[in-house]
Amino acid sequence: MLFEVKNNQLRMVATDAHRLGFASTNLIQPQKTDYSVIIPRKTILELFRILENTTTPITVKVFPNQVYFECGDKQLLTKVIDGKYPDYERVIPLNNDKICLVNRLALLNAVDRVSVIGSEKTKTLTLDFSESILTLSCNNEEQEDSFDEIEIHYNGTPIKISFNLQYLRDLLTNSLAENLQLAMFDGQRSVLVTIPDEPNFKAVIMPLRI
Repeated sequence: MLFEVKNNQLRMVATDAHRLGFASTNLIQPQKTDYSVIIPRKTILELFRILENTTTPITVKVFPNQVYFECGDKQLLTKVIDGKYPDYERVIPLNNDKICLVNRLALLNAVDRVSVIGSEKTKTLTLDFSESILTLSCNNEEQEDSFDEIEIHYNGTPIKISFNLQYLRDLLTNSLAENLQLAMFDGQRSVLVTIPDEPNFKAVIMPLRI
């Protein structure tokens, strides 16, 4: 995971080449210089455990080969990963002009319903966007199909996109937002997922080509 201080913001970015997550927050104490380091996944999981049930500010100290975190009476020291992180800003699509607003829980519940018969190998979920309606579909190797529909706020041209089911479920499960905005270009390009009126979170998911 990239741990970056830029323009007096703390930015955290994670990607596996098929999806990307971005979150940022303003720093309490402005920094004179920007920097970025790559932190191991295990460190992030431990840091999440430390911060999960507290609102105490966290102090971060960055050294050439280590990063030190302190929150209340808890301290965490980690080595950094040597290497250059991909240019994540180039991955975030800026020209997606088809905008859909959807209730997160409604979409998550629909995903769970149609995925009951999903193939364990492919885990493909297809979303068919039309005016005010989103149709979800899934199929398996036994030629079984499942469908569901939910209401959405969308008045663009119809568009159909297929995703790795688990990628979409991970996003919907780990978000606490009431509504999510999906910005799309076509059925082949990456989808930008944001929270309305919340500029500090972005997620990018690559569609499957079927």
